Parts: sequence; structure tokens; C-alpha cells
Amino acid sequence: MPLMDENLLQKLAADVVTRFQREKIALTDGVTDAAQQNNLSPEQIRRLVETTNNMAFQQRFEGAPDRVAASEFEPADANAALQRLVAAAQDVMDTMEPVGGTAGGDAIAQSLNEDLTAPLPATHPGAPAPLPPAAPEQMMEPKVSSAVTVMRLRKTAERLRDLGYQARSAFTDEFQKLATVFTHVSGPRFEDFEADALYKWGRAAAPHLGALRQALRKPPAEYDVDIGTKIARVIDSRMPELQAFSRMLERYDDIKQAQAGEAKTQEYLKCAEATLR
Repeated sequence: MPLMDENLLQKLAADVVTRFQREKIALTDGVTDAAQQNNLSPEQIRRLVETTNNMAFQQRFEGAPDRVAASEFEPADANAALQRLVAAAQDVMDTMEPVGGTAGGDAIAQSLNEDLTAPLPATHPGAPAPLPPAAPEQMMEPKVSSAVTVMRLRKTAERLRDLGYQARSAFTDEFQKLATVFTHVSGPRFEDFEADALYKWGRAAAPHLGALRQALRKPPAEYDVDIGTKIARVIDSRMPELQAFSRMLERYDDIKQAQAGEAKTQEYLKCAEATLR
């Protein structure tokens, strides 16, 4: 995983936007390619997505005769990066299957064979009988060997496992930093933050708020996860504590996506390894 300095970030984003404008490569596809080639972590992918979308918007918006139309494009999606890795694993598995022709293709091939292998008329009575037509060979697309497939799937699983480790490490860092904020004497009240977070994120926030309570040695609490639908509450999402909690939830989503992707890839790997026995 390379260090993501500002120069590298701008270069990767510029390359993605250039492919988008010149080759019509979707921004999400371009970001995914850059992430795979440069072994980026989930957090680095999010930074690249943000920079890419901003750069794409500026280039399309500035100097455009119709700025409204110029600003309408599909932005890059950071959450799609892990899903594309799993899709790549599925593509590897698909290459192991033979590709059969369509009914129309078979009919055309049969017609050509009949025309080209029909017996020629004998030029004299002693002419030898024509040889029987050779059996047509079944046409198949080249297959990737099982050994290569297994190697690729193992590499994909290892990459997803590494992303999961990185996401867990980032989640732990965010959790510890947030918990430390509430240990300061002059810091914000945890209960006020807790009520705001529960109202904003509901069910998704509850287990993490419970973990924070435990880390702060506070008594357990019973949360009403549907509180957001029952009362009206004005919260300031710009509060540093809420922003830190939002990042923590994003890292948790990264963990779940990495785990799900690795589990799916392991299923493909098990099927591929079975062909080697």
C-alpha cells in the first residue's frame, strides 16, 4: 500500500478523469483500476473518489455553455471497489466454463460443412471413392487452466483479507480517538452525543454506542432504535464527534464488505481447487 501524498492523489485522479473524458470509461471503473494497480486501502480509495469527483465536476463545469447539463454525470462510488474485486473473482471462474455456440451459429456451421464436404462427381469409372468428411471439431474459447484460476483466486482472497485488516485497524483507531474525547474533563457530554448519534443513524449506531459506553465504563443502556421516527430533533452534523462517528461507521462498512467479499471468493476458490484433485 503506497503512501498517498497529494501529488500521487492528484495524478491518479487526473488519469481517471482523462480516461472518463477521452475513452468514456466510467469514473467508478477508473477508480477501481487505479486502486487495484496501486494497492490502495479503503480510506485511500475514498480520498481518490472525492478528488476524482471534484476534478471531473470542475473540468466539465468550467467554460461549458450549459453548466447544468455539464454537471450531470455519474460520480465515482467508493463502495463499489470491493464489490468489483469479488466480480473479478467471478469472472475468473467463468473462464473455466466452455462457451457453446448459439443455434443460429450451429446451423450456419452445419450448412458450410455440407457444402464443402459434399462428394465430388467421379471423372471416370475407375476414380476412387471420395473420403468421408472429417468430423467437425467443437469450437471452444480458450480456457484458463485450473492452476492459474486457483492462483488468481488466492491472490484476490489475500487482497480482500488485507483490506479487511486495514479497515479493522482504521475502525479501531477511530473508536479509540472518539472514546478519548469523552474522557476529558472539559470535553463534550457523552449522553448528548449519544442522543444525537442515535437519532441520526438509529439501528446502525446502537451497537457502537453500546461499545463506547462499555469502553467509558458507563452502565449499559436500552436504546430505542426507532427514535428518529417518533420525535423531531435538530442536530448539527458538523460536530467533530458526529463526524468521527460517521467515519467509524464507514470503516465498519468496509470491514463487512471485505469479509463478505473474501467469503465469496473462498467459495469460488473451493470449487476451483476441486478441479485439481
